[in-house]
Amino acid sequence: MTYSEKSTDIETEISNERVGFKKQVQWGNRKEFSFGKSWGIKTDGTIGEQYSYKFSTSDIKNPVFGVINNSGWILKKSLVDKYGSPWRWLIFIAIVLLGAACYLN
Repeated sequence: MTYSEKSTDIETEISNERVGFKKQVQWGNRKEFSFGKSWGIKTDGTIGEQYSYKFSTSDIKNPVFGVINNSGWILKKSLVDKYGSPWRWLIFIAIVLLGAACYLN
């Protein structure tokens, strides 16, 4: 069984001065980690931590891949996840073909 990772980030901004849209797509393995805390006045009137969080992509991937592996499947990464985006490969192939064409002429 092979898999390929793809992630998409979309940002929009609407204000009096501008309207903006940004979309970013990434193929290949992505590792992300974030955390945060908020302090303020609680409902009982005391000051303290209201919430905290942490996020890591491995918190989601590891259990899923664990179930797959424990079920007897063999998980293989795709070429994109092993070696980078398809654009890198297309550029590499184009350079090799150009080099071969120049050498043969």
